[in-house]
Amino acid sequence: LSYTMTSCVKDEEPTDNNKTATGIVGKWNTDEMNLVISDSITGLKLTDTTIAYGQGEFVQEFTQDGMVITTDTEDGTDTSYYTYNNGKLLLSEMSDMSDPTELDATITATEATMTGTTYTLFPIDPTTFLTVKIDQRINATRITE
Repeated sequence: LSYTMTSCVKDEEPTDNNKTATGIVGKWNTDEMNLVISDSITGLKLTDTTIAYGQGEFVQEFTQDGMVITTDTEDGTDTSYYTYNNGKLLLSEMSDMSDPTELDATITATEATMTGTTYTLFPIDPTTFLTVKIDQRINATRITE
């Protein structure tokens, strides 16, 4: 006598992208960060660098209450704030989310890629500033404990 039994359970639809398995909440090990800095007017590339990080060297923890706790083995710990909706990650130094940096975020259960462009003033000397364009890409892996 032989038989096969199959059971199915309907998955519940997630209501908050931050709290799902593919949301951003959790700890992330930054594996690699690429920064391209160029003159925003001429397009002249000033730097193009890729930084590779080892396990635990640059960790970001995204909490459910909108905080990001960044631990860097060289610079210590820092706290900032975020919102994440529909593939857009906004990061700010201020809890009111003023002047945020926007990144496009592709997040799976185990990996994240965040890309974006920001503009900032770069001091040439005490009286001269250059507006630079910063293109960044961050690759991270979820830390499971």
